[in-house]
Amino acid sequence: MLAFLKPVRATALIAGSVVVARIVFEVASVHFLSPAISGLAKMAQVPAGTGLWDWLTGSNADARHLRLALGSMAISQIILAIMIYLRQTWDAKLSMRAVYHMRQQVYDSLQNCGFSLHDRMTSGTLINRALSDLQAVRAFVNMSLLSSLDVGITIMGYVALLFVSSPWLGGALLGLIPLWWYIIRHFGTRLQLLYQFQQDASDKVMNVLTENIGGVHVVRAFGTGNRELGRFSALNEALLSRILGVVRLQQYLTPAMQLAASLAHAALFMAACWLIHKGAMPVGDLLVLGVAMGTIVSKLQQVNTMSDTYQKAAVSAHRLFEILDTRPDVASPPAAAPLVIKRGTIAFDRVSFGYEQQNTVLDRLTAVIPGNRMTALVGPTGCGKSTLAALVGRFYDPSHGRILIDGQDLRQVDLKSLRHTVGYVFQETFLFADTVRNNICYGRTDVSDEMLRAAARAAQAEEFIAALPRGYDTVLGDSGVLLSGGQRQRIALARALVYDPYILILDDATAALDATTEQALHLMLKPLLAQRTVIVIAHKISTVRRADYVLVMNQGRVVQGGTHDDLMQLDGHYRDLVRMQLAGGDRKIRPTVVPGDPEAQAR
Repeated sequence: MLAFLKPVRATALIAGSVVVARIVFEVASVHFLSPAISGLAKMAQVPAGTGLWDWLTGSNADARHLRLALGSMAISQIILAIMIYLRQTWDAKLSMRAVYHMRQQVYDSLQNCGFSLHDRMTSGTLINRALSDLQAVRAFVNMSLLSSLDVGITIMGYVALLFVSSPWLGGALLGLIPLWWYIIRHFGTRLQLLYQFQQDASDKVMNVLTENIGGVHVVRAFGTGNRELGRFSALNEALLSRILGVVRLQQYLTPAMQLAASLAHAALFMAACWLIHKGAMPVGDLLVLGVAMGTIVSKLQQVNTMSDTYQKAAVSAHRLFEILDTRPDVASPPAAAPLVIKRGTIAFDRVSFGYEQQNTVLDRLTAVIPGNRMTALVGPTGCGKSTLAALVGRFYDPSHGRILIDGQDLRQVDLKSLRHTVGYVFQETFLFADTVRNNICYGRTDVSDEMLRAAARAAQAEEFIAALPRGYDTVLGDSGVLLSGGQRQRIALARALVYDPYILILDDATAALDATTEQALHLMLKPLLAQRTVIVIAHKISTVRRADYVLVMNQGRVVQGGTHDDLMQLDGHYRDLVRMQLAGGDRKIRPTVVPGDPEAQAR
């Protein structure tokens, strides 16, 4: 967790120095109590008829010692007040700066980590770690760290002070500290395990909360509100049970610490009284002992709180570093050359890939997508079309084989130049809760109004945008909820056109459009896409037949390739798909027979 202090180490060093200086002057002011009390006790010897002020300002040795003690205490208290002010100031600076850098590190990691982390963890889990766990670590780093320094230096300072007064008392106090440390360690280990259970339960609550907020329309449409409420209540009760487990353990820890401190205080007080009775310690040192023990006991109570903060932060830090230590799945090699586009031809050389090792999505796939042409990918659901498209932009790297663009291996080129070359319109359209203008211009900062409107016009979006309350400056709801599915797809297509990539991948990008709008869209896009490599993933034959080339996929491989007319002359999946759609779905598609599957062969 101390790694979080690296960006603010200068601030932390100053704040720590202020803490040490404050303790030095606090202990010094207590140290002057003993001569002051002893000097006051000697005031009973003031000669009769002598005023107190006259005695204090006189040349008597006892009066001089008392003046020195009182003056030293006053100076120490003034400097102590300044140190307290400085500590509060630098505490706040350290807290604000540290939390800024921590949030920045977590957000940067979420943005730069591989897609495998997002595939493995739910959005609710990641949000909970970025909020709840970050706050737990922040509480330790920003507060408990300086408090630990404060407690440690304070206890050492007062133990040293008692050693000066009486080595016996100082040694006795030093011997009791391991007892307190044992109690803290004993309870702390059990607390850490309970906090782990608590955070896991918190993840589940956050997951359900995130899902129900995002899927509120589905919950309402299917009338499952009561069921979802029951599911949330069960998880919330489980979280409450974990929290109460922590509270119950803390209920034992606090009295144990208080009892140990009280017994130690009483024993040391009795020992001090015996030393005073024997004349081995001045009376003023008894007050020093009282102040020292009161301060040490209060600091040990802080240790209880810090131990609780630490155990919770230790669990949260482990969960945070699962994100921070995640390295990108794909990265540019050192001194990588930028991608140079000639025609935009994409070649797949025996490519295999699976999101999990035991499940292969693409199996030794070999194919060529010609440059400067529109290629359609068709095939049954789950055959790997969208996965193939994701590999072109290096969202993932294949486990085996190579992908080349104009003969350049994607693993060897600069990743940033590749992402500027390949643009996507995803199957699941995502829009930001921002204006229409900013959604279309996303990814570029040099978009003029002419470019913006031209892209919207080409995407058949200009008409409905003009009908919005504020046109291009209309703020869309979360994920573009104010728009229909077809309108969201057209906004996403306009965004891709403004991005102006040489290779454009349309993943079922017109599925939500009616036939008339789709026809008009293709007429507008035809001249804009003429000099690009376009990959269209589609199920509608009306979209596929417009492509220059068609690749048919099945079970993670390309099984057919050619133009629409060529494939219609061949017996296979493509012709069956076309006949089914043209016949309105009445004609049966011949099932794909998996080699070695007797049940499929029998059917």
